[in-house]
Amino acid sequence: QRTHHLCIYKPRLTELDTHNRLLRFKNFDVALINKGILLPKLYLAISGDM
Repeated sequence: QRTHHLCIYKPRLTELDTHNRLLRFKNFDVALINKGILLPKLYLAISGDM
């Protein structure tokens, strides 16, 4: 399992901190797709990756 080093200024992370971190990664993916750097990928539970 990979570990990520986070810059944390609080003694404890809240649910909001976790949500914001995940949303930041999602927004980064969307920006790369919009720039044409990353190809969009659709996952369907029935058929797998497309």
